[in-house]
Order: sequence, then structure tokens, then C-alpha cells
Amino acid sequence: EDGTNVLYCNARSPLGYRVQALSLDDGAVFQEGQLVQRLVEPRNGCHGSIVGFPAPLHLQQTLQHPTGHSRHWTSFLDSNKTTESSSNITPHHDAHPDFLTPTWVVYSHPTWATARKDLGVFLSLFPRDPD
Repeated sequence: EDGTNVLYCNARSPLGYRVQALSLDDGAVFQEGQLVQRLVEPRNGCHGSIVGFPAPLHLQQTLQHPTGHSRHWTSFLDSNKTTESSSNITPHHDAHPDFLTPTWVVYSHPTWATARKDLGVFLSLFPRDPD
């Protein structure tokens, strides 16, 4: 929130819940891990990866009123357009100094609801706070 980078690690545990830990120094040292009871470890296990990053503010206006009900990035992609340069995905310089850039989260998960098949990669434009 204050502009520093935070690395979040979420790992499997034999204790019935996931364990999370934070690093404030780019992964050199992690704080002591904590069991998170809201992150239940399924009996057969399931693991994936998540990455949070600042939302590209130039897309915020476009995504304020999405068409359709999906909140996944693929709903907004136009395959005929080329990727914009990375300079366009940085926060606007005229933003208020107290403005916090929204966070988007990329995560992987099986696409089948009943089986661990066909891994998909998804983008959540509206991630929830786990607390």
C-alpha cells in the first residue's frame, strides 16, 4: 500500500489449511508462516499459483462497465489488436498522491468442476480481501 513490493507465498500443509507467509525484501527472507483457516486444503489436494499486480489504469474506464457477466480478462481481449507497450500500463502521473492503484490477480486452476483436468489461467479484476 505504501509503494513497497510484497511477495506473498501460499503453500500446502498437512494440517488441513494452507500456510501463508510474506516477504518485504523481494523474497530474501519470509516472515513466519501462518495457518489460514479460510484457505481450506482439500482432501485430495489442489494447488495453483496466484500473482497480484497493479491494474493498468488506462483500462479502468473501459472495464468500469463490462459487457456481459464475466470478470475475466479474456472477455475484453480483441485478438485483432496488438499488445500495447509497457509504458501504457503504468499508473497515471497525475493521480492523487494518496491514490492506491487497484490490484488484479492472475491465478491458475483446473477448468473442470468435477475433475482436475485442463489447467486454465484466469485474471480476476476484482479480487477479494482474504481477511
